[in-house]
Amino acid sequence: MKKYVILVLIGMLILSYGVGTGLAKPDNAGNSNGKKAGVIKAVDNKIEHAEKLVERLSECSDVTELNETLNDIKDARDDLVDAINENNGTAAKTAAKELRTNWVKLKKDAHYNIVMCKSKGIGKVINKADRIADKAERLIEKFEDRGVNVTEANESLQDVMDHIDNAQEAYDAKDLKAAIQELKDAMDDLKAIIKALRDAVREKVTICHIPPDNPDNAHTIIIGRSALPAHIAHGDTIGPCGEEEEPGEEEPEGNITICHIPPDNPDNAHTLTIDESALDDHLAHNDTIGPCEEIDVNKTANETMIQSGETVTYTYNVTNTGYFNLTNITVTDDKCLMVDCQKDNLTAGESMICNCTATITENTTNEVTVTGTAPNNDIVSDSDTAYVQVIAPSIDVNKTANETMIQSGETVTYTYNVTNTGDVNLTNIVLVDNTTLDITNCVESVSTDGVLEPGETMICINITQIYVNTTNEVTVNGTAPNNDIVSDTDTAYVGVI
Repeated sequence: MKKYVILVLIGMLILSYGVGTGLAKPDNAGNSNGKKAGVIKAVDNKIEHAEKLVERLSECSDVTELNETLNDIKDARDDLVDAINENNGTAAKTAAKELRTNWVKLKKDAHYNIVMCKSKGIGKVINKADRIADKAERLIEKFEDRGVNVTEANESLQDVMDHIDNAQEAYDAKDLKAAIQELKDAMDDLKAIIKALRDAVREKVTICHIPPDNPDNAHTIIIGRSALPAHIAHGDTIGPCGEEEEPGEEEPEGNITICHIPPDNPDNAHTLTIDESALDDHLAHNDTIGPCEEIDVNKTANETMIQSGETVTYTYNVTNTGYFNLTNITVTDDKCLMVDCQKDNLTAGESMICNCTATITENTTNEVTVTGTAPNNDIVSDSDTAYVQVIAPSIDVNKTANETMIQSGETVTYTYNVTNTGDVNLTNIVLVDNTTLDITNCVESVSTDGVLEPGETMICINITQIYVNTTNEVTVNGTAPNNDIVSDTDTAYVGVI
């Protein structure tokens, strides 16, 4: 905005000088007209950007006052055009002052609307986080009813609730930065809850498995603690069989995991870890190779390379890869709070798609964790990660003429210095000058492979004849690895005497 005001004031001073003193020379008419047109173009560009901003803000806030100010700016712009066309320096200065006053007001009001939009979004996230915490509390209670040690999970749950309360207090105090940080901390603790429950479920115990139809074939198996009651009811004995390994020792090499389905109670199927030598007996006993209950999640991002502040949509493909139906399915992403799923249950072999959209400002590797409950109340889980790189592509062009004052018909050599000022390689570099042919005579400073590396400069030269005062503009475009186009412009003036 400061740059715009300076352009307007310089244009008005030039106009005022020419009208008020009568010193505007005919042979400088091209230069004067070019600068006037440049002033109007700058104003129109600013108005166009302001209209786009107001349109975006209208989706989340009341922009009535912004539109009124924008209309005042357009009126002042029209007054400025009329004053320039009429060579009325006094009226032009008045219009420029009106433009400046309304630009300041628009900037101030737009900042307020931006804060309001962010505030509404954070309020929704706080409510969502509160609901997730309630769901986590109910999940912990289910684990506790099954005899699982939930001490660590409860500690993390308390931390989650504290962070949500702190986020609400910061939100009420309009401290949005603090509220966002508290929500991030709450998400970290929610992730810790899932990990604590998963570790508790995976805790192993060693028992002696005695097949009812062949008690002489007793053997030691290592099972999840949550499956222990069913095995005790099945006649199994706590501890090793004979001189086999003691409880607490590491699983022997060659152990495999099977789905144990009691013939007299198939609904009580459960996963066992057994010695491979006992596999034949279990197959005869109607056991199934593989897990009884299992879930899988695959996470992808629609964009893996973006610019800071852009949004990314994550897609989660959740599949029940086990033997039984799963219920109470939850999908939690440590960097994306609003995960949207079709439902919370899956039959065996069924899949569903979940989505979440997040604004990314830095390189991000985030993890999704999915959990589900089997019919025997076993909890299954899986996780996956996705990486998104934030880039800052940028390009700069500097245009100079070897002569700034010539006689009509003489040649001028324009030099264009193009520099990659970003942090990624740029390709498809194209230079276009609005008063000359396309520029192709270019040499890179580092290589000649057509790739402009970060910090690398390319020098181009164009020779042309000039007959009248000329202000011409060059535009350079480059393509970033994510196919975003970056550009820059510069001008050079040559006077004819």
